Amino acid sequence: MWQNFWLVAAETAEATEGGSPFDFIKENNLLNFAVVLAALIYVGSGFLKKLLGERRQTIEQEIQEVETRKTQAEQELNRQKQSLANAATEAAQIRARAQENAKRVSEQVLAQVEQEIARLRQDAQKDLDSERERVVAQLRRLTLEQTFQKVETDLPQLIDADKQKALIDQGIALLGVKNAG
Repeated sequence: MWQNFWLVAAETAEATEGGSPFDFIKENNLLNFAVVLAALIYVGSGFLKKLLGERRQTIEQEIQEVETRKTQAEQELNRQKQSLANAATEAAQIRARAQENAKRVSEQVLAQVEQEIARLRQDAQKDLDSERERVVAQLRRLTLEQTFQKVETDLPQLIDADKQKALIDQGIALLGVKNAG
């Protein structure tokens, strides 16, 4: 600022026919200007100090608030990180339990399937046994029927009337003994 002042003073002195810069100061009452400026600085310095002090205090409060918010944000970030870690641990535990449950259910289902297969085999064996018994009974019946037909057709030719009467009497006697006993 003083450089500009001296530059203006020198240019003005040159314009006024070669005087020194101090002549300009005398002519223009620059000394009065400097005194007024010094008085303004002295009087205004208290106001300016107060204004700058208030501004400084406001800035310091804002900085402290920002630091407090930063600390709170860091704490919240740490809590969220901890929550995330807890969630990851819990997810791993849930996954492990789910795998255990799936394995247990799978084993149960396999056991049930094996039991069902064993039951089906037993049922199939029972069906085969009953079908075999039915077929055997049917074959016996057919064999007996054919045997009786053969006996009926061949017996009259093999046995004469006296032998036939003796066999009938013997059969009646056996029936009488069975009924009595």
